[in-house]
Amino acid sequence: MRGVRPDRLGLPPDVGKGFFLGHNMSSEEIRLSAIKSVPIAIGAIYLLTGTLIPFLTDQPMLVRFVWAIVFGLLPGLYIIAACIRTR
Repeated sequence: MRGVRPDRLGLPPDVGKGFFLGHNMSSEEIRLSAIKSVPIAIGAIYLLTGTLIPFLTDQPMLVRFVWAIVFGLLPGLYIIAACIRTR
């Protein structure tokens, strides 16, 4: 690659060009599928939060599990189930 000046990372300027400039999101179908996967990711964050609550609080064990179920597991499962049902 004579005559091509590398960037800061030492890569030629065309490496990763399609990814960073959004060329891989060229079709409408790909963009819509990416938008539809956002609520599933939010539900997964709720599930992760629900599994971590019992380990992060200093409460009796029963209270920990109630917090985990009410604020983490149930909303996460409902969000994911609603997303899967609409597909």
